[in-house]
Amino acid sequence: MPRARNRLTTRPRRTTKSSPLSHGNVTEGRNVSLIWEFKALTPPIFRGGPNFLEAKNWMKEIKKILDVIAVPEEMRVSLAFFMLSDEADNWWDMMKTTQDVTQMVWMQFEELLLSNYFPEAVRRQKRVEFIHLVQRNMTVTEYAAKFTQLSRYASNVVPDEQMRAEQFQEGLRLNIRA
Repeated sequence: MPRARNRLTTRPRRTTKSSPLSHGNVTEGRNVSLIWEFKALTPPIFRGGPNFLEAKNWMKEIKKILDVIAVPEEMRVSLAFFMLSDEADNWWDMMKTTQDVTQMVWMQFEELLLSNYFPEAVRRQKRVEFIHLVQRNMTVTEYAAKFTQLSRYASNVVPDEQMRAEQFQEGLRLNIRA
């Protein structure tokens, strides 16, 4: 059984020592409650590996759960790293030797993880693919799905809904454009 599951399947023991999730005025009781709420929503495990979309999707799902149970910023990284296993857990262990992770906020964790598992070169490639996307022999539905999928990587290319609509329309076949 992966290490990540073991950390979450045994009920935390109450001690008088501070927990690794204790920060400032956040009480240990609230920490334990958040751990159980987090676990109850069955967060996905991230094992690492070469599929960059897994990293992106894992981050998205974990963030949804953290938002739903209103986890304070100072506890988000601590809860998320519970869900790393295998290669990703080894990567996190290495990061702890080179970074001060005790005060790391979610945005820093997200940037660090994605820079390792979803490198900028791949993101750039997806942006270029989006910019050059045209319908060709796809149906409008297939084109719209591909457009939506790739637009996630090009928020700076189409920063608002009007530009997004224009980009979509430009990629349609001439006989379909309005």
